[in-house]
Amino acid sequence: MAKSVMAVYAHADDVELHCGGTLAKYKAAGYSVSYIMSTNNMSGEWCTLKPDGTLKADKVPWHVMIRQRKLEADQAARECYGTTAVHLDFPQRHYYNDHEEKIDLRYGNPRPEAVPENFPSIVTANDYAGCAGGLEKLILERQPEVIFTHAVVDENPEHTGTAWLVIQAFHAAQKKGFQGSLLFASGRHSAEASPFLAEPETYIDISGQWLREKRMALAMHKCQSAGIFAEACTGDVLEFGKKFGVEAAEGFIVHALLDAGAGELTGELAGNRRGKAVQTV
Repeated sequence: MAKSVMAVYAHADDVELHCGGTLAKYKAAGYSVSYIMSTNNMSGEWCTLKPDGTLKADKVPWHVMIRQRKLEADQAARECYGTTAVHLDFPQRHYYNDHEEKIDLRYGNPRPEAVPENFPSIVTANDYAGCAGGLEKLILERQPEVIFTHAVVDENPEHTGTAWLVIQAFHAAQKKGFQGSLLFASGRHSAEASPFLAEPETYIDISGQWLREKRMALAMHKCQSAGIFAEACTGDVLEFGKKFGVEAAEGFIVHALLDAGAGELTGELAGNRRGKAVQTV
């Protein structure tokens, strides 16, 4: 098994929010990083900082947003994790047009040029045969020791759709000999509390340098928070840290976890696991 870790998340900044410190820590330990975006990042509002220090959120057309969010994801992947971002480009469930109108991807509504005809959004991609094939191929090629993705139960349907796509690709890869682990994020999507926040079964200690590097990576996604919310968005890792007796921790829910001897990353996850015996897959 290669010293490799894979993160598959829906939107630019989701990687950093949920496992940015872990990726930085294990990149420094010699792991290669796969930084994968499931969506095309065409939706969202653009935040700018006003002179009084507050944020202004502007609706911008999809063709402006998709370019900027991908640019920021590419920069974070390259500068923070020494890798190239992979964009699976499944459409998001809605977008803004040139008139600042929010358009859902559904029957009767126009699709933007970024969305191929008869191509499912990330919300339903796991229902279509073959949609997980590209991700399965990446898993088999890169042989990550651990894959991180969203929780299966999440307030954002694009996160949930991504999780099910990853599960589908993971099990398809297992049938072809893949023996890595799969863990789900346990943390807030943003600085606000989520009603679906699940308690982590295990964690990675990201105290000190790795917490700082997580915040640096988050700050690169300037169009989402003007780069100023990196500290606020790490509140959950500080809370998890208190629970586990460290400064900061990224928490995860186990879907499948290799034996602790599989590698340093697996060893830390297995050693920190609470309440269950290590599952060998």
